[in-house]
Amino acid sequence: MRRDGFTLIELLVVISIIALLIAILLPALEQARYTARLTGCAARMHSIGTAVMTYAAGNRGAYPRRSVAMDTSNCKWTKLQFKATNGTRWDDRPKLRPYLPITMFHCPFSVPDDEDLEAAIDDIDLQDVHGSYSMYFGSQLVQGDHSTDMLKTSDRAMRYDGNRFTTLLADVDWHWAGAGGLVGRSFSHPDKGANATARFRSYATSFQYFSKWFGKAERGPLDRNFLYSDSSVELITEITWDDNRMVQVPARNSAPAGLEYNYLPPK
Repeated sequence: MRRDGFTLIELLVVISIIALLIAILLPALEQARYTARLTGCAARMHSIGTAVMTYAAGNRGAYPRRSVAMDTSNCKWTKLQFKATNGTRWDDRPKLRPYLPITMFHCPFSVPDDEDLEAAIDDIDLQDVHGSYSMYFGSQLVQGDHSTDMLKTSDRAMRYDGNRFTTLLADVDWHWAGAGGLVGRSFSHPDKGANATARFRSYATSFQYFSKWFGKAERGPLDRNFLYSDSSVELITEITWDDNRMVQVPARNSAPAGLEYNYLPPK
């Protein structure tokens, strides 16, 4: 007898096979997407490194001066613009824009595909405009301490607390502690734990890029890219919250003894 269509059992078998294939392939696809974004982040760092070196070549070896970091007491290494309450504004975007799009300072992990990034980072009315990277070129790790200079290409390393650092740019891993024992971490790449994922944040006075979470200092392992003064980019994987490959450095160059830290590899 001729039969049209599938039986219920056959249909259930087909559905089960499709579900099994999805379960097998989905983790691989997610890993491929993660790897692509990690590679894209490194490529952006290469582009920023090329732009910074091009600027230095035309300015007697001086890196683009990070006025936000050098001239204010409210520096965070991620800031591209800071506007004080009295209206005074420090803005590093004009000197960087001729060499590459400012959107390059935002990691592929950090900004949703549907976000109008160009408009957000061009908003001059915001108090703060951040990038996705901690930027150490054109500034001092500790304000007024010339041993921590990264102001020109001849400054091969910043020296701090007995360590030597050659980092120009780094994916964010920022730890802070506040009143009442409140602590938190911010990072521009998603951690591999269940605590948080990197996501865009926009506030009334600030354009920011990173995941913030509070309550404890720990987080899952991170994979982070670093751009060095020799123009190389290094990927360091599986960085734990207390990783001995990393060293605490000030999160603000005017307050090295404070309770805010970034983490860099001595090199």
